[in-house]
Amino acid sequence: MASEVTVTRKTLRRDIGKSARMRFYLRYPDGEAAFTPSGDSNAFAASTEVFYCTNLTQKEGFWKNAYIYVQSTDSNRDGFERLIPNFNREKNALYLEWPCTTDEVPTTDDEFELLDIWPPHQIHDLANDAIRDSWRAYPDIVIDESFTICRRRRQYLLSTDYLEKQPAMVLQIYAETVVTGQRGSISSYDGVSGSDHLVTVSGDLSNVDSNWRFSYYYGPAGDHPLNNFAVVSADTATGQIQLAGLINGSDSPTTDTWFRLWDPTEQRTDWYPMYQVGGLDVEFPPWFEMQGEPSASWGLRYRIVYAAVPDTLSADSDATTIPQYFIKNKTLAFMHDALVGDNRADRRDHTAIAEHYDQLARDYAMRNPRRLPNGSVWYEGSFYSGYGTEQNPLGWPSL
Repeated sequence: MASEVTVTRKTLRRDIGKSARMRFYLRYPDGEAAFTPSGDSNAFAASTEVFYCTNLTQKEGFWKNAYIYVQSTDSNRDGFERLIPNFNREKNALYLEWPCTTDEVPTTDDEFELLDIWPPHQIHDLANDAIRDSWRAYPDIVIDESFTICRRRRQYLLSTDYLEKQPAMVLQIYAETVVTGQRGSISSYDGVSGSDHLVTVSGDLSNVDSNWRFSYYYGPAGDHPLNNFAVVSADTATGQIQLAGLINGSDSPTTDTWFRLWDPTEQRTDWYPMYQVGGLDVEFPPWFEMQGEPSASWGLRYRIVYAAVPDTLSADSDATTIPQYFIKNKTLAFMHDALVGDNRADRRDHTAIAEHYDQLARDYAMRNPRRLPNGSVWYEGSFYSGYGTEQNPLGWPSL
């Protein structure tokens, strides 16, 4: 099965540079050049004040006011950028606006790019703004099954403290239903074993294997929604279970802690959809609240299907599934929009160019949309208890 097409930050930056008609990318199709010693550099490719490259053969001062961006396998040098106030053709020398540290001096193993008008960090920031702005057209659909259904807990926070990503819109919520398993209170908490922890329970563990899961859902450690774990092993003789991971929260389980042990591979039905959910804002909801407690599912899990803002890019190797054409044009729109306030003479030109690129991005999103899964939860901010005048203005009878 084919995977989604991805694009890295490096590829995006070079594509943006070509579309912006930056001189370096038009002259060097690979989008990069290597540091090479010059006759004046004493066999070194760079110093703390001057970088050399014999492949830069343009006229005197040609690269003046460009920004250099270094790519290296060394973290001290990778991502280094500086304004170039002068270029010396005879020495093939790029002079830095102010000296770099000795750790930042590049070698002949490193490569560089030269960018015009916009510094590299600004292009990266604006590309991330374009990615954040894309979530409605290109949502990142996440299916999360980490929340434990806790007894006497109806409200759950939707933050990155609990979820992998911040939800922009919650679409569906389900409660898990299973056939096989048991509930009860633990006999003892037996502490930590490496990156796992141990607990002893009473009951038949003869069928328990690594497909099973274990959760705390009431009492000490039972009020934290992430305290459900995969079973590593179970000792049928002693009743001790090794669980993958450590306890979340500050409380340790005691004999007053209630647990659930179940086989998630044996489902009674598919996960049961939860419709009557309160507290959900239409966009970027901070939490959700159930109308009641699904007692049959205590200790099992909620499945939350939500659209998240796509991950931004913080390194050249980071990749995104947002279409390259959309990000490029949206970024170019933001770049020219950032120049509108530079001076009055160019204000109208940059405004028109920004609108042009923004329209290209919008047209592409309209022609190539991604489907947003249907939502099944209510967003009224209060629990649904039959049709009201807002939901049923014509007064049709409910079924």
